[in-house]
Amino acid sequence: AEADDAEASHGIGILRWLLDLDGGKGLLLAAFGGPVQALCGSVEDVLELYRICDKGGDSGTLNAAELKRFFGDVGIAKIGHQRLFEKWFRERAAAQPAACR
Repeated sequence: AEADDAEASHGIGILRWLLDLDGGKGLLLAAFGGPVQALCGSVEDVLELYRICDKGGDSGTLNAAELKRFFGDVGIAKIGHQRLFEKWFRERAAAQPAACR
């Protein structure tokens, strides 16, 4: 079921993704909805543009340089916000590495 969730998340829009990331609170959507949408039209675009999960080797490892670039491009400076995004990318890489490519 987790692999299905990982695949399904590819097709969701940026706004829904940001709401899902913070449990529907809307904080990430309010802070980063505009910047992420300006860069990418979908979660799939984020995954393709940044290759955060494309580290190679062990499942669940992330490309730290790409993750940092994503944070910089979007303006994600707070550690708590970064950890929410990192957790999502890490879960996708572990559940189905191909889903992050």
